[in-house]
Amino acid sequence: MLGSGDVADALGPNDSTSTTTEWLSAGDFDLDALLGTSTVDASVLCFTVACPGPSDLVRVDYVFASDEYEELDVFDGVGIFVDGVNAARIPNSSTPISAGSLNGELTPALFRDNDACNESNVACPHDLEADGFSVKLTALARVARTSTHSIKVAIADEMFESYDSWLFISSLSCSSSATSVSSGGGRLGKVGLAGGLLLLAAASRPRPAVATPRRLRAQSPRR
Repeated sequence: MLGSGDVADALGPNDSTSTTTEWLSAGDFDLDALLGTSTVDASVLCFTVACPGPSDLVRVDYVFASDEYEELDVFDGVGIFVDGVNAARIPNSSTPISAGSLNGELTPALFRDNDACNESNVACPHDLEADGFSVKLTALARVARTSTHSIKVAIADEMFESYDSWLFISSLSCSSSATSVSSGGGRLGKVGLAGGLLLLAAASRPRPAVATPRRLRAQSPRR
Protein backbone atom coordinates (compact mmCIF):
# COMPACT_ATOMS: atom_id res chain seq x y z
CA MET A 1 0.00 0.00 0.00
CA LEU A 2 1.09 3.55 -0.77
CA GLY A 3 -0.39 6.84 0.44
CA SER A 4 0.04 10.55 -0.10
CA GLY A 5 -0.14 10.83 3.71
CA ASP A 6 0.11 8.30 6.55
CA VAL A 7 -0.95 4.80 5.43
CA ALA A 8 -2.27 3.99 8.91
CA ASP A 9 -4.81 6.80 8.52
CA ALA A 10 -6.69 4.68 5.97
CA LEU A 11 -7.97 2.42 8.74
CA GLY A 12 -11.70 2.81 9.44
CA PRO A 13 -14.06 3.91 10.60
CA ASN A 14 -14.51 7.05 8.54
CA ASP A 15 -14.52 9.78 11.17
CA SER A 16 -13.13 12.69 9.16
CA THR A 17 -13.77 14.31 5.78
CA SER A 18 -10.32 15.89 5.64
CA THR A 19 -7.69 13.36 6.77
CA THR A 20 -4.30 14.90 6.13
CA THR A 21 -0.64 14.25 6.84
CA GLU A 22 1.56 16.89 5.23
CA TRP A 23 5.01 15.49 4.48
CA LEU A 24 5.85 18.72 2.60
CA SER A 25 7.75 16.61 0.09
CA ALA A 26 8.10 16.71 -3.68
CA GLY A 27 5.69 15.32 -6.24
CA ASP A 28 6.54 12.93 -9.08
CA PHE A 29 7.41 14.07 -12.61
CA ASP A 30 5.75 11.06 -14.27
CA LEU A 31 2.49 11.75 -12.41
CA ASP A 32 2.75 15.45 -13.31
CA ALA A 33 2.92 14.53 -17.00
CA LEU A 34 0.23 11.85 -16.71
CA LEU A 35 -2.31 13.98 -14.82
CA GLY A 36 -1.45 17.27 -16.51
CA THR A 37 -0.89 19.06 -13.22
CA SER A 38 1.66 19.55 -10.45
CA THR A 39 1.82 17.04 -7.60
CA VAL A 40 3.21 17.02 -4.06
CA ASP A 41 3.70 14.46 -1.28
CA ALA A 42 4.35 11.66 -3.75
CA SER A 43 4.87 8.10 -2.58
CA VAL A 44 6.68 5.98 -5.16
CA LEU A 45 7.85 2.37 -5.35
CA CYS A 46 10.05 1.07 -8.18
CA PHE A 47 11.00 -2.56 -8.73
CA THR A 48 11.68 -5.18 -11.39
CA VAL A 49 9.66 -8.31 -12.05
CA ALA A 50 10.90 -11.50 -13.68
CA CYS A 51 8.09 -13.07 -15.70
CA PRO A 52 8.18 -16.76 -16.66
CA GLY A 53 7.89 -17.41 -20.42
CA PRO A 54 5.90 -17.11 -22.55
CA SER A 55 4.29 -14.28 -20.55
CA ASP A 56 3.41 -11.16 -22.54
CA LEU A 57 1.05 -9.48 -20.03
CA VAL A 58 1.72 -7.92 -16.62
CA ARG A 59 -1.33 -7.56 -14.38
CA VAL A 60 -1.67 -5.47 -11.21
CA ASP A 61 -4.94 -5.52 -9.23
CA TYR A 62 -5.53 -2.41 -7.15
CA VAL A 63 -8.02 -0.10 -5.41
CA PHE A 64 -7.75 3.70 -5.32
CA ALA A 65 -9.24 5.46 -2.26
CA SER A 66 -9.33 9.11 -1.25
CA ASP A 67 -10.57 11.55 1.39
CA GLU A 68 -10.66 14.16 -1.36
CA TYR A 69 -14.03 13.03 -2.66
CA GLU A 70 -16.82 15.62 -2.23
CA GLU A 71 -14.36 18.14 -0.78
CA LEU A 72 -12.07 19.93 -3.24
CA ASP A 73 -11.76 20.65 -6.95
CA VAL A 74 -8.23 19.26 -7.03
CA PHE A 75 -7.81 15.61 -7.77
CA ASP A 76 -5.15 13.26 -6.37
CA GLY A 77 -4.11 10.52 -8.77
CA VAL A 78 -2.13 7.35 -9.27
CA GLY A 79 0.04 5.74 -11.91
CA ILE A 80 1.18 2.16 -12.43
CA PHE A 81 3.91 2.36 -15.05
CA VAL A 82 5.02 -0.88 -16.71
CA ASP A 83 8.18 -0.42 -18.79
CA GLY A 84 7.49 3.31 -18.70
CA VAL A 85 3.84 3.21 -19.85
CA ASN A 86 0.92 3.85 -17.48
CA ALA A 87 -1.47 0.91 -17.16
CA ALA A 88 -3.77 2.34 -14.44
CA ARG A 89 -6.65 3.69 -16.51
CA ILE A 90 -10.42 3.92 -16.51
CA PRO A 91 -11.48 0.59 -18.12
CA ASN A 92 -11.80 0.74 -21.91
CA SER A 93 -10.24 4.19 -22.10
CA SER A 94 -6.90 5.99 -21.94
CA THR A 95 -7.98 8.17 -18.99
CA PRO A 96 -5.68 7.92 -15.95
CA ILE A 97 -7.08 7.18 -12.48
CA SER A 98 -7.74 10.16 -10.22
CA ALA A 99 -10.44 11.50 -7.93
CA GLY A 100 -11.52 13.64 -10.88
CA SER A 101 -11.88 10.81 -13.42
CA LEU A 102 -13.21 8.04 -11.16
CA ASN A 103 -16.17 9.17 -9.05
CA GLY A 104 -19.88 8.74 -8.48
CA GLU A 105 -20.84 11.11 -11.29
CA LEU A 106 -18.59 9.95 -14.14
CA THR A 107 -18.05 6.27 -13.30
CA PRO A 108 -20.80 5.16 -10.88
CA ALA A 109 -20.30 1.45 -11.59
CA LEU A 110 -16.64 1.72 -10.54
CA PHE A 111 -17.13 3.89 -7.45
CA ARG A 112 -18.19 3.22 -3.85
CA ASP A 113 -19.37 6.22 -1.81
CA ASN A 114 -18.35 6.35 1.85
CA ASP A 115 -19.02 10.00 2.64
CA ALA A 116 -22.73 10.51 3.33
CA CYS A 117 -22.37 9.17 6.87
CA ASN A 118 -20.35 12.24 7.85
CA GLU A 119 -23.33 14.44 7.03
CA SER A 120 -25.99 12.34 8.79
CA ASN A 121 -24.08 11.11 11.88
CA VAL A 122 -24.63 7.42 11.08
CA ALA A 123 -22.05 4.68 10.62
CA CYS A 124 -20.39 4.69 7.21
CA PRO A 125 -21.16 1.64 5.06
CA HIS A 126 -17.48 0.70 4.64
CA ASP A 127 -14.88 0.33 7.39
CA LEU A 128 -12.37 2.62 5.69
CA GLU A 129 -11.37 6.23 6.36
CA ALA A 130 -11.68 7.25 2.71
CA ASP A 131 -14.76 9.23 1.65
CA GLY A 132 -14.84 7.18 -1.55
CA PHE A 133 -12.95 4.42 -3.33
CA SER A 134 -12.89 2.40 -6.53
CA VAL A 135 -13.97 -1.18 -6.98
CA LYS A 136 -11.06 -3.52 -7.54
CA LEU A 137 -9.47 -2.51 -10.83
CA THR A 138 -6.85 -4.16 -13.02
CA ALA A 139 -3.85 -2.44 -14.59
CA LEU A 140 -3.06 -4.67 -17.56
CA ALA A 141 0.06 -4.02 -19.64
CA ARG A 142 1.12 -5.82 -22.80
CA VAL A 143 4.89 -6.33 -22.69
CA ALA A 144 7.62 -7.83 -24.80
CA ARG A 145 8.35 -11.46 -24.05
CA THR A 146 11.51 -10.72 -22.14
CA SER A 147 12.38 -12.04 -18.71
CA THR A 148 12.30 -8.77 -16.73
CA HIS A 149 10.14 -5.65 -16.68
CA SER A 150 10.32 -2.40 -14.72
CA ILE A 151 7.35 -1.40 -12.56
CA LYS A 152 6.77 2.02 -11.01
CA VAL A 153 3.80 2.55 -8.71
CA ALA A 154 3.06 6.13 -7.66
CA ILE A 155 0.42 8.18 -5.83
CA ALA A 156 0.45 11.88 -4.96
CA ASP A 157 -1.62 14.84 -3.83
CA GLU A 158 -2.46 17.35 -6.53
CA MET A 159 -1.12 20.85 -5.82
CA PHE A 160 -1.83 20.84 -2.05
CA GLU A 161 -0.80 18.44 0.73
CA SER A 162 -4.29 18.39 2.29
CA TYR A 163 -6.86 15.56 1.90
CA ASP A 164 -4.90 12.32 1.50
CA SER A 165 -5.35 9.38 -0.86
CA TRP A 166 -4.28 5.72 -0.77
CA LEU A 167 -3.48 2.98 -3.24
CA PHE A 168 -4.01 -0.68 -2.30
CA ILE A 169 -2.20 -3.30 -4.37
CA SER A 170 -3.80 -6.73 -4.03
CA SER A 171 -1.80 -8.81 -6.52
CA LEU A 172 0.87 -8.73 -9.21
CA SER A 173 1.16 -11.45 -11.84
CA CYS A 174 2.37 -12.33 -15.33
CA SER A 175 0.28 -14.18 -17.88
CA SER A 176 -0.16 -14.96 -21.55
CA SER A 177 -2.46 -12.95 -23.82
CA ALA A 178 -4.19 -16.25 -24.61
CA THR A 179 -5.77 -15.96 -21.14
CA SER A 180 -8.79 -13.67 -20.87
CA VAL A 181 -8.39 -11.01 -18.16
CA SER A 182 -11.03 -8.58 -16.90
CA SER A 183 -10.07 -4.89 -16.82
CA GLY A 184 -12.33 -3.79 -13.97
CA GLY A 185 -14.86 -4.81 -11.36
CA GLY A 186 -14.63 -6.91 -8.23
CA ARG A 187 -15.03 -5.73 -4.67
CA LEU A 188 -13.02 -4.32 -1.81
CA GLY A 189 -12.01 -7.03 0.60
CA LYS A 190 -11.49 -6.69 4.33
CA VAL A 191 -8.78 -4.22 5.25
CA GLY A 192 -6.49 -5.14 8.12
CA LEU A 193 -3.24 -3.94 9.65
CA ALA A 194 -0.32 -6.34 9.16
CA GLY A 195 3.37 -5.64 9.55
CA GLY A 196 2.84 -1.87 9.44
CA LEU A 197 1.14 -2.00 6.03
CA LEU A 198 -2.52 -2.16 5.08
CA LEU A 199 -3.23 -5.17 2.91
CA LEU A 200 -6.17 -5.66 0.59
CA ALA A 201 -7.54 -9.16 1.15
CA ALA A 202 -10.15 -11.27 -0.67
CA ALA A 203 -8.31 -10.81 -3.97
CA SER A 204 -7.85 -13.41 -6.67
CA ARG A 205 -4.41 -14.99 -6.74
CA PRO A 206 -3.15 -15.45 -10.32
CA ARG A 207 0.24 -17.03 -11.04
CA PRO A 208 2.69 -14.76 -9.17
CA ALA A 209 5.63 -12.96 -10.65
CA VAL A 210 9.01 -12.93 -8.95
CA ALA A 211 9.58 -9.38 -7.74
CA THR A 212 12.65 -7.69 -6.28
CA PRO A 213 11.47 -4.44 -4.62
CA ARG A 214 13.54 -1.28 -4.48
CA ARG A 215 12.08 1.62 -2.50
CA LEU A 216 12.56 4.92 -4.29
CA ARG A 217 12.79 7.05 -1.19
CA ALA A 218 12.27 6.82 2.52
CA GLN A 219 9.20 8.46 3.98
CA SER A 220 9.92 11.72 5.76
CA PRO A 221 9.18 11.98 9.48
CA ARG A 222 5.81 13.40 10.50
CA ARG A 223 5.96 17.15 10.81
